[in-house]
Amino acid sequence: MPRLLPRLLVLALAASCGSPDGEPEVVPAPFEGFCEIEVDGIGTLDLEGDYLPHVVQCENGGAGPEALAAQAISARSYAYYKIQTSGRIADGTSDQVYSCGKTPALEHVEAVERTRGVVLAYADVPIAAFYVAGAKPSDRETCVAVAGDDDPTNTERWVTYNEGRAGNEVEQTPLGWVDPSNVRNRGCMSQWGSRCLEERGDSFATIARFYYGADIVLARAEGCAPAPTSFAPPPPGPWSPAMRIGARD
Repeated sequence: MPRLLPRLLVLALAASCGSPDGEPEVVPAPFEGFCEIEVDGIGTLDLEGDYLPHVVQCENGGAGPEALAAQAISARSYAYYKIQTSGRIADGTSDQVYSCGKTPALEHVEAVERTRGVVLAYADVPIAAFYVAGAKPSDRETCVAVAGDDDPTNTERWVTYNEGRAGNEVEQTPLGWVDPSNVRNRGCMSQWGSRCLEERGDSFATIARFYYGADIVLARAEGCAPAPTSFAPPPPGPWSPAMRIGARD
C-alpha cells in the first residue's frame, strides 16, 4: 500500500462496518465542503439542494435506492474534483448532465439527502469519480460484465472492477490520466452494474468499493468553502467526454 494514505485511511480502518441504523460508516473529511457550484451556461447553483438531485435524475434516474445513493456520492465527488481543479463544471457528458428536461423525483432528492456531504476520497483528496452506463451484466451473481453482454452505449471499455484492490493495484480508467501519481483516478463505475449489485443486496458503500477500490474512503465534508480562484495545470492524458454516457433511464 502506498504512503499516500494518511489520516483518512486510519480513520476508515478504525470505523466499524456500519452505524447502528445500518448505514455504512462515514469518516470526517480533511477538506471543507462546498455549498455552491458554478455550472457553465447556467450559473451558480445550490450543490446539494438543486445541482445534485438533477444530476442523479439525469444520469441514473431509474435506479433503486442503493444505486441512487452510490450515484449521488460519485456525482458529488466528481463535482468536488471539478470545483477544486477548475472552479466550475460543464453541463453535459463532458462532465455531468444537469439539464435533461426532467424534474428530480422524491427518490433522487432522498439519495442526495441521505448521503449529504459524503465524498469518495483517496490520499486525502476527492477523487474524479468517473462513471458510465457500462454493459448490462448477464451474470447477476458477480455483476461483472463479460464479452457479449448488452453494451448499447459502448462504454463498458471504461469500467473498472476493483473489488478487493488497494493502492497501486487499483485499476485506473482511461477516461482520466493513467499514472500511479494521479491519485484522483481510482477507476470508473458502471451504472448498469450498480443496479445489479443493488439487486444482490449490496450497500452504496460496497458498490463504490467494487469499482473504486477497497481503500476508497467515504468522507463527509462540512462547511461552505468558496471555490478556489487559482488552479494547477490539469494532468495530461486522454479524456473522451463523448464517451461518458450515463444509463439515465
